[in-house]
Parts: sequence; C-alpha cells; structure tokens
Amino acid sequence: MIYIFIITLKYYYIYILLLLFIFIFMFRCNYAYKLSKRWIKRQADIFFISFAKKVSTADSQ
Repeated sequence: MIYIFIITLKYYYIYILLLLFIFIFMFRCNYAYKLSKRWIKRQADIFFISFAKKVSTADSQ
C-alpha cells in the first residue's frame, strides 16, 4: 500500500514539473510560442512520415 503511494507520489512529482514547464512556456514571448508550435508540428510530421515509412517497409518484407 505504501509502495503504491510512493509510486503515485513520484508520478505526481513529474506531473507537477510538467505543468510548471507548460506554464513557463505559456508565459514566454508569443512569437517564440508560435514559432515553437510550428517547429513541434514539423517534428511531428517528420516523425509520422518516418514511422509510416518504417511500417510500409515492414509490411513489404
């Protein structure tokens, strides 16, 4: 029981840190926020394209 509580506490810590990071990120310059949003979108596109290629090559083999 205590062990489970410690695990949840650990994850809660990570969650709080993540929230803090998001708040700091939101309070930054609006231009930087838009720029990073665009960059994240591009990174996601690159990741999905590479992932799709890997899946298609795995299917063809």
